[in-house]
Amino acid sequence: MKLMLQIGFTPAHLHIIFIISVIALVPFPATTAAAACVKINDTLSFIANTTIVVSSNSTTYLLDSCTEPIRFEADCSTTTASVTVSNITIIVEGSKTSALPTVAVSCSPVDHAPNWDALRIALRNLNTNLTSNGTAILDTASTKSVLTNSMLTIEDSWISVGWNGTGLAPWFLNVANTPSNTNDFSGTNLTFAIRNCTLHLRNMKFMFFKTLSTVVMRSISVVMEGVHMRIWMDRIVEFGNRIGMFSFDNNFAVSEFDLRFTNIQVSTVVNIGAMNFSVILTQEISWSLLYFHIWGENSSELNFIVTNSTFNISQEFSNSATLQSVLPSVEIDDVVCLLVAVMYVDTPPTRVAVKLSALHVNVTNTFLLGNASSSVQLMYVSGDGTSEVNTTVLDDIRIVVRNVSMIAERSGVLPLNTTITRCNVLAFEKSSLYGALIVVQDVEAHCYMEIGDKKRQHYPGVTTFGFVGWITRSQLLYMHNCLLQDFNASIVSSQLTVENIQGGFITLGFTHGAGILTFFDIAAFSFVVAVRCSILLEGSKLTAAVEIPVDFPISVAPYRDLLFPSNIAQVAAMTFAGTVTNSSVELRESTSVVRSSLRALN
Repeated sequence: MKLMLQIGFTPAHLHIIFIISVIALVPFPATTAAAACVKINDTLSFIANTTIVVSSNSTTYLLDSCTEPIRFEADCSTTTASVTVSNITIIVEGSKTSALPTVAVSCSPVDHAPNWDALRIALRNLNTNLTSNGTAILDTASTKSVLTNSMLTIEDSWISVGWNGTGLAPWFLNVANTPSNTNDFSGTNLTFAIRNCTLHLRNMKFMFFKTLSTVVMRSISVVMEGVHMRIWMDRIVEFGNRIGMFSFDNNFAVSEFDLRFTNIQVSTVVNIGAMNFSVILTQEISWSLLYFHIWGENSSELNFIVTNSTFNISQEFSNSATLQSVLPSVEIDDVVCLLVAVMYVDTPPTRVAVKLSALHVNVTNTFLLGNASSSVQLMYVSGDGTSEVNTTVLDDIRIVVRNVSMIAERSGVLPLNTTITRCNVLAFEKSSLYGALIVVQDVEAHCYMEIGDKKRQHYPGVTTFGFVGWITRSQLLYMHNCLLQDFNASIVSSQLTVENIQGGFITLGFTHGAGILTFFDIAAFSFVVAVRCSILLEGSKLTAAVEIPVDFPISVAPYRDLLFPSNIAQVAAMTFAGTVTNSSVELRESTSVVRSSLRALN
């Protein structure tokens, strides 16, 4: 009471003062690092969590030096079945950025199908080292959505990103679904551009499309200019059989797809020694810059253009001690082999009719350095069927390879069921080509081939007389089990050199129950049907160094005392085996085969 008299306040006043004091003592809500880095239309905004629900059109979001990943989603709180989001711009910059956003082109529940139009995502002037959270910057996984007239760009940045979880994480773009979730994604008029960047990726794919239903992709442009990419794959067996940095898997309807790579350097290390030794692995895996898997008959107008670029793709064995300890046992087959290609066109192995129309490939002023245990090629097309009945159709094909150098080494361990190895610039298998034009000009390929698998015995084998038959091929152009109609191919001013991995003679020795067949040609057509075809070789050269032991005794019971011509080497300008109708083959001046190095050993 005395205090009240001295202050002169009534109890009511004290009550008011007390309330004011309490309010003054309550601190402002704490803001996260993510909340403090976002500007919406140039106004700093404090968000309560790391998810932004986009509810207004024509909005610009600036993410400056964010340290937590922010997720963008469409506002699907209304009862309408369709939500439209348009003119959204998301800019990511800042020297202290340590997390990148994810734009989820999705709605919850998934029955709502958001329409995104004129979405712009720009990453610029970044210098950051990240650990992926398993989602891509633009992610349409397992959603029904439409994306049109949009662009995603990365410019003037140094970015290192790795994935430590299981499986494989997409980074730049993800369009995928699972068998339990139908993805009716539709993308039209989309541009993805990366310019003047250094990118380090570990256990990640750059762009990933995998669809199990009808997904429409049309008018898609992918541009890379002035980009240096370093790629590590050290859990390769977990990723499945086919790996592509730009991976388009199970594509039903893809058209007007344009990929252009200019002044890029790609350095890739694939660790095929990183394996699970509790699982028997008898498979071939592949790594390619572009992996295009056709499904259906509606894919068309695919352009793949590479200029002034370098590719260095190599394999390594991290578990060499463990690997060597199991190799002597033929009962253990815990190894995989690697196929390398810059572009790989693949089809289902189930005799499903597939068709790709208007495939145009142009590779100029480019260098490929490849090392793989199975095969190395600049471009590989793998179809299904035979030359008589092919279910894979390529219509209106234009392939130009000009001023390209390729150095390839085929060496390393192989699964016991793998006995065919290759080194080719262009390779086509089990496909029907209609209206194709192929030009190989000023191309130089140097193939270093290891015959067989010197690391261990592939024995007893499954062939007649109980021995394994090795087949090794090296060609600038290789076609096997193909139907060729209205087909034109020319190889001009090009060279192929074939040696062993030390740069000397390839010795076809009969060891560990193995017979060896080698085919070294400038061009080879085996088991083909050719109708109205023209093939030209001009000013090209093949050099091969081969030595052949003859009449080696078979060392496999019960044929131990027999003599058998187990090794065959063919060195030719061109091999053609098949049926020909209204076709021509022409070898013009200066086409040569250097066979002075072909010798037989008694």
